[in-house]
Amino acid sequence: MFKKEITHIGDTELLELFYEKRDTTLLGTLLERYTLLLFGTCLKYLKNEASAKDAVQQIFLKALVEIPTFCSLMSLGKNENPK
Repeated sequence: MFKKEITHIGDTELLELFYEKRDTTLLGTLLERYTLLLFGTCLKYLKNEASAKDAVQQIFLKALVEIPTFCSLMSLGKNENPK
């Protein structure tokens, strides 16, 4: 996929495509969208640039590991019939 083709794709679809295809371009697009916002927030609270950069990396790594579990739990909840 070319970068121009994926800039219009929403975050949820990008994540689904990334987990399906393992295309790092898709992941890169998500990182570009949120890195500065997350870095600014981390810097605000940590008051140290190096610590903020480390925190951003840790947050993205944690999210990549945990999102599939979260999505599985969410889909299980949707499939339950209300009584």
